[in-house]
Amino acid sequence: PFIVGIFGVKKKLESTTTSALLDVLCESSIVRGVRVEASAAAQQGWPDVDILLVYPSVSLDLSLVTEYLRTRPTCTLVNRQEVLSSALADREQLRRLLAPTVPMPRWAVGRVTTVSQDAVQLDTGETMTKPFVEKPLSSYDHQVHVYYRPTPAEPA
Repeated sequence: PFIVGIFGVKKKLESTTTSALLDVLCESSIVRGVRVEASAAAQQGWPDVDILLVYPSVSLDLSLVTEYLRTRPTCTLVNRQEVLSSALADREQLRRLLAPTVPMPRWAVGRVTTVSQDAVQLDTGETMTKPFVEKPLSSYDHQVHVYYRPTPAEPA
């Protein structure tokens, strides 16, 4: 079987999302999933895996991943150098990596200058019509803002 390792901090590895992912992966007899906790990997060593999924977080030492990838042939889903340079932490960089192959909704980068009942104006001159979600560029920053109309929009 293929061995899929999920690497991250204990809190993320014990989440219901990770458990659900492992359940789905392991439904097939050709896949076996293992959790690789960052602190345990540093002290006890890494299991050999065929595919490595990394759950980045502020407290995760990516140098451990760098060392692992340097010593073992492992499948990665994006360019190793980009993973190791923390591109996954930057939503704009990640969007550029995925855009050629993954459909993306409309997006913009800028600072909000004006908020009206139906839209938000950015310092770039772009207007974002409500409803939409604003997320910081850093994926470690979880301050998400939802912009919506105070009353439902009338049909066009």
